[in-house]
Amino acid sequence: MSENAGHPSHHPSYPSCFDPYLRYGIRTHFADFQFFDDKTFKLYFLIEFKESALADEFATQMRAAGFDVRLDPILDGEQTRYRTLHAQKSAVTDHRSFPYWEKYVDRVELSLPLRPNVPPRTNTNTSHCRLNSAGNASHNRRGRF
Repeated sequence: MSENAGHPSHHPSYPSCFDPYLRYGIRTHFADFQFFDDKTFKLYFLIEFKESALADEFATQMRAAGFDVRLDPILDGEQTRYRTLHAQKSAVTDHRSFPYWEKYVDRVELSLPLRPNVPPRTNTNTSHCRLNSAGNASHNRRGRF
């Protein structure tokens, strides 16, 4: 059995370059994230390409396959393996995109701007904890410190 076989973030069908945070987002259908406008919102990715010259080829191939992707520009003459990419969710959830990720990319990380979708607090009588100057926890059941 492989080392990651039982790990929840490991999914053998995802490209190996997908980082754990991106895998988590995909596996949960991005349910823990609230997008500004889900119909037009694009995810932001920080990508490390296998070679700096592959970035434009990757974007061209993805667009030819029907994925709406946009690389942020870089300075004229700049050679970098790191680029920011804007794309819709399908660019990382549609299995047709996976061969492009494997061919061109060493690592891709889900980047900002995302804001956590935190459920509202329902119990206001919960215990609150605060560290004092010595690093010890002090508790107050009324929520005041």
